[in-house]
Amino acid sequence: MSEPHSKSVEGRLAALALLLAAAVPSAATATAGVLEDLRGRWAASAGGPAVVEWTTSGDGFGLSWTPSGGAPTTTTFSSAGRPNVYAGAAKAGWSVMGAMFGDDGPVNPLKGGTLYWARADGDALYVYSLAIDDHGAFALDRYAYHPEQGGLAVAMVRRTASGSEAPQEQKLVRVGQ
Repeated sequence: MSEPHSKSVEGRLAALALLLAAAVPSAATATAGVLEDLRGRWAASAGGPAVVEWTTSGDGFGLSWTPSGGAPTTTTFSSAGRPNVYAGAAKAGWSVMGAMFGDDGPVNPLKGGTLYWARADGDALYVYSLAIDDHGAFALDRYAYHPEQGGLAVAMVRRTASGSEAPQEQKLVRVGQ
Protein backbone atom coordinates (compact mmCIF):
# COMPACT_ATOMS: atom_id res chain seq x y z
CA MET A 1 0.00 0.00 0.00
CA SER A 2 2.77 2.45 0.77
CA GLU A 3 4.42 1.94 -2.61
CA PRO A 4 1.74 3.69 -4.72
CA HIS A 5 1.60 6.50 -2.17
CA SER A 6 5.38 7.06 -2.31
CA LYS A 7 5.27 7.15 -6.12
CA SER A 8 2.53 9.72 -5.90
CA VAL A 9 4.57 11.88 -3.52
CA GLU A 10 7.67 11.50 -5.70
CA GLY A 11 5.66 12.45 -8.76
CA ARG A 12 4.26 15.52 -7.03
CA LEU A 13 7.73 16.58 -5.86
CA ALA A 14 9.12 16.15 -9.38
CA ALA A 15 6.25 18.20 -10.82
CA LEU A 16 6.80 20.89 -8.18
CA ALA A 17 10.54 21.01 -8.96
CA LEU A 18 9.81 21.43 -12.68
CA LEU A 19 7.28 24.16 -11.97
CA LEU A 20 9.71 26.03 -9.74
CA ALA A 21 12.51 25.68 -12.29
CA ALA A 22 10.28 27.18 -14.96
CA ALA A 23 9.01 29.98 -12.71
CA VAL A 24 12.36 31.10 -11.25
CA PRO A 25 14.66 32.89 -13.69
CA SER A 26 18.07 31.33 -14.08
CA ALA A 27 21.17 33.05 -12.75
CA ALA A 28 22.26 33.71 -16.33
CA THR A 29 18.94 35.44 -17.06
CA ALA A 30 19.24 37.53 -13.90
CA THR A 31 22.82 38.48 -14.77
CA ALA A 32 21.78 39.40 -18.32
CA GLY A 33 19.12 41.67 -16.83
CA VAL A 34 21.66 43.47 -14.63
CA LEU A 35 24.06 43.87 -17.55
CA GLU A 36 21.27 45.26 -19.74
CA ASP A 37 20.33 47.75 -16.98
CA LEU A 38 23.96 48.90 -16.77
CA ARG A 39 24.53 49.20 -20.54
CA GLY A 40 25.19 52.76 -21.68
CA ARG A 41 27.07 55.86 -20.63
CA TRP A 42 26.85 57.22 -17.10
CA ALA A 43 27.89 60.62 -15.72
CA ALA A 44 27.95 62.40 -12.37
CA SER A 45 25.38 64.92 -13.66
CA ALA A 46 23.02 65.26 -16.59
CA GLY A 47 24.93 66.61 -19.59
CA GLY A 48 28.27 65.98 -17.88
CA PRO A 49 31.10 63.89 -19.30
CA ALA A 50 30.69 60.14 -19.03
CA VAL A 51 32.64 58.62 -16.17
CA VAL A 52 31.54 55.01 -16.81
CA GLU A 53 30.53 53.27 -20.03
CA TRP A 54 29.11 49.73 -20.18
CA THR A 55 28.73 47.58 -23.28
CA THR A 56 27.40 44.04 -23.53
CA SER A 57 28.62 41.22 -25.72
CA GLY A 58 28.00 37.48 -25.96
CA ASP A 59 28.90 35.98 -22.62
CA GLY A 60 30.24 39.14 -21.02
CA PHE A 61 30.56 42.89 -21.07
CA GLY A 62 32.95 45.77 -21.56
CA LEU A 63 33.63 48.55 -19.07
CA SER A 64 35.44 51.85 -19.53
CA TRP A 65 36.13 54.01 -16.49
CA THR A 66 38.80 55.99 -14.69
CA PRO A 67 39.84 54.23 -11.48
CA SER A 68 40.39 56.35 -8.39
CA GLY A 69 43.78 58.00 -8.85
CA GLY A 70 44.43 56.07 -12.07
CA ALA A 71 44.44 56.41 -15.83
CA PRO A 72 41.34 55.79 -17.99
CA THR A 73 40.84 52.04 -18.32
CA THR A 74 38.93 49.84 -20.75
CA THR A 75 38.45 46.24 -19.74
CA THR A 76 36.48 43.42 -21.32
CA PHE A 77 34.99 40.72 -19.16
CA SER A 78 34.01 37.24 -20.32
CA SER A 79 32.65 34.21 -18.54
CA ALA A 80 35.20 32.58 -16.25
CA GLY A 81 33.42 29.25 -16.56
CA ARG A 82 31.75 29.66 -13.17
CA PRO A 83 28.22 31.01 -12.71
CA ASN A 84 28.15 34.81 -12.52
CA VAL A 85 31.96 35.15 -12.44
CA TYR A 86 33.80 37.07 -15.18
CA ALA A 87 37.50 37.27 -16.02
CA GLY A 88 38.73 40.69 -17.07
CA ALA A 89 41.27 41.62 -19.70
CA ALA A 90 42.50 45.19 -20.02
CA LYS A 91 42.95 46.53 -23.53
CA ALA A 92 46.28 45.35 -24.96
CA GLY A 93 46.43 42.78 -22.18
CA TRP A 94 45.73 39.07 -21.96
CA SER A 95 43.57 37.43 -24.62
CA VAL A 96 42.31 33.88 -25.05
CA MET A 97 43.86 33.64 -28.54
CA GLY A 98 47.17 34.91 -27.24
CA ALA A 99 47.09 32.41 -24.38
CA MET A 100 46.38 29.55 -26.80
CA PHE A 101 48.85 30.45 -29.54
CA GLY A 102 51.19 33.02 -28.04
CA ASP A 103 53.21 33.72 -24.96
CA ASP A 104 50.72 35.80 -23.05
CA GLY A 105 48.61 34.47 -20.18
CA PRO A 106 46.33 35.94 -17.55
CA VAL A 107 47.80 38.99 -15.88
CA ASN A 108 49.96 38.07 -12.92
CA PRO A 109 49.91 41.12 -10.62
CA LEU A 110 53.18 39.92 -9.05
CA LYS A 111 54.89 40.55 -12.39
CA GLY A 112 53.18 43.89 -13.07
CA GLY A 113 49.84 44.80 -14.49
CA THR A 114 46.43 44.75 -12.89
CA LEU A 115 44.23 41.70 -12.47
CA TYR A 116 40.52 42.35 -13.11
CA TRP A 117 37.51 40.16 -12.40
CA ALA A 118 33.82 40.66 -11.75
CA ARG A 119 30.86 38.88 -10.25
CA ALA A 120 27.13 39.35 -10.45
CA ASP A 121 25.01 38.98 -7.35
CA GLY A 122 21.30 39.67 -7.43
CA ASP A 123 20.72 43.05 -9.04
CA ALA A 124 24.28 44.32 -8.59
CA LEU A 125 27.58 43.79 -10.35
CA TYR A 126 30.91 43.94 -8.53
CA VAL A 127 34.15 44.71 -10.35
CA TYR A 128 37.48 44.03 -8.67
CA SER A 129 41.03 45.07 -9.50
CA LEU A 130 44.24 43.93 -7.84
CA ALA A 131 47.59 45.63 -8.38
CA ILE A 132 50.87 44.92 -6.59
CA ASP A 133 53.67 47.46 -6.69
CA ASP A 134 57.44 46.89 -6.88
CA HIS A 135 57.67 46.76 -3.07
CA GLY A 136 54.98 44.09 -2.68
CA ALA A 137 52.29 46.47 -1.43
CA PHE A 138 48.86 45.91 -2.92
CA ALA A 139 45.75 47.87 -3.86
CA LEU A 140 42.51 45.91 -4.08
CA ASP A 141 39.56 47.93 -5.36
CA ARG A 142 35.95 46.78 -5.32
CA TYR A 143 33.38 48.73 -7.31
CA ALA A 144 29.73 47.87 -6.59
CA TYR A 145 27.35 48.93 -9.38
CA HIS A 146 23.67 48.86 -8.48
CA PRO A 147 20.95 50.25 -10.81
CA GLU A 148 18.35 52.16 -8.81
CA GLN A 149 15.51 54.57 -9.60
CA GLY A 150 16.69 55.41 -13.11
CA GLY A 151 20.24 55.98 -11.93
CA LEU A 152 23.31 54.01 -11.03
CA ALA A 153 24.67 53.79 -7.49
CA VAL A 154 28.41 53.19 -7.38
CA ALA A 155 30.39 52.41 -4.24
CA MET A 156 34.15 51.96 -4.33
CA VAL A 157 36.16 50.44 -1.50
CA ARG A 158 39.95 50.33 -1.60
CA ARG A 159 42.02 48.03 0.55
CA THR A 160 45.77 48.48 0.70
CA ALA A 161 48.64 47.06 2.72
CA SER A 162 48.02 49.97 5.13
CA GLY A 163 44.34 49.10 5.65
CA SER A 164 40.98 50.03 4.17
CA GLU A 165 40.17 53.51 2.95
CA ALA A 166 36.78 55.11 3.54
CA PRO A 167 34.21 53.99 0.94
CA GLN A 168 33.47 56.43 -1.86
CA GLU A 169 29.88 56.52 -3.06
CA GLN A 170 28.38 58.28 -6.04
CA LYS A 171 25.05 58.35 -7.85
CA LEU A 172 25.34 58.48 -11.65
CA VAL A 173 22.77 59.39 -14.31
CA ARG A 174 22.46 57.94 -17.79
CA VAL A 175 23.68 60.26 -20.58
CA GLY A 176 23.59 60.22 -24.37
CA GLN A 177 20.59 57.97 -24.91
